[in-house]
Amino acid sequence: MSKSYDVIIVGAGPAGASCAMGLPKGLKYAVLDKASFPRDKICGDAIPGRALQVMESLSPELASNFNDFSEKQIIRVGRAVAPSGAALDLHFTRHGYCATRMSFDQFLFDEAKQRSDADFYESGDVRTIEENASGVKLTLKDGLELETKLVIACDGAQSVVAKQMANKKVDKKHYSGAVRAYMKNVKGVPEDTMTICFLKDYLPGYFWIFPLKNNHYNVGFGMMSKDIAARKINLKKALKEICASEEMESYFKEAAFTGDVRGYNLPMGGKKSSISGKRYMLCGDAANLIDPATGEGIGNAMLSGRLAAEQAVRCLNKDNYSAAFMKQYDKAVYDKLWKELRNKKLVQQFIGHSPALLNQFIVAASKYDWLKSMVTKVF
Repeated sequence: MSKSYDVIIVGAGPAGASCAMGLPKGLKYAVLDKASFPRDKICGDAIPGRALQVMESLSPELASNFNDFSEKQIIRVGRAVAPSGAALDLHFTRHGYCATRMSFDQFLFDEAKQRSDADFYESGDVRTIEENASGVKLTLKDGLELETKLVIACDGAQSVVAKQMANKKVDKKHYSGAVRAYMKNVKGVPEDTMTICFLKDYLPGYFWIFPLKNNHYNVGFGMMSKDIAARKINLKKALKEICASEEMESYFKEAAFTGDVRGYNLPMGGKKSSISGKRYMLCGDAANLIDPATGEGIGNAMLSGRLAAEQAVRCLNKDNYSAAFMKQYDKAVYDKLWKELRNKKLVQQFIGHSPALLNQFIVAASKYDWLKSMVTKVF
């Protein structure tokens, strides 16, 4: 059995859902996801203001529906805690949000199903991708074959499309490992404040506490993969040790885990590479667009999904799917994100390699408004 489409989007998370909503009705396209919704996604659960900007650009009604989305927690402040315990509060010029990926991804998935003409394939696990004379054939785990003119990869850090069509390899210099757990009854964290702690014994890396609804928190720890390997750190063990430490007692004395500690990999931005080729584009984590300083990837994923939809329309209008024509997508993404990713990479390289310097910087930024303003603009 075989079906044919103009465009196939692989992955129905924030990038894939945004891409689907960015394509005009009337096209014949499909969205595949190996999972069945609702499904969890291991993540820090931070949703930046950029995500709302993308929703506003896709549809005012979509943005309005997100404003009514009851599962989100509004975040107005980012708090950085130095190894010395000194704290710096950054008040965001445009507030962000926190929501579990289980709920946020379901929200976007439902909106995409309502707002697009796509055929949605849940449990649509892609096994092989083959280019042929007329386009690309995708074969799913259940044997279903789908033909398309163009593939848009929104399938995350372990992207099947990136591996099979772009021959993408893991570059551990630009990868991070992280673990995440859900907890309740954490103390000392205002409900509108994301807290990031730089702990002397766990540098370079950082520990986070992000508030969710109903007295729940996303608690996690992340570090660059090369540093994890060099220090032989067990991230799951480290997270539990941090939560149980005397240093963090004020936060976690009454707290309790509500689930397992789970790990994931993050392909970080900050290194320019090709994110398209003949008959394909890579979006979000598949394109290494995660913020290198914070590990946040949702906003950039949604933006790249929308830009991929715009490029797909250009390809279909011109009947041109060549690698050279697709470079318009690379340019559009990097025009929007490259300066930011490059600067955040510099911040990431600075953070954590000198506890004394980090202490001094956070204290200075808390004292001097001009420095605090500069740091706020970076984030």
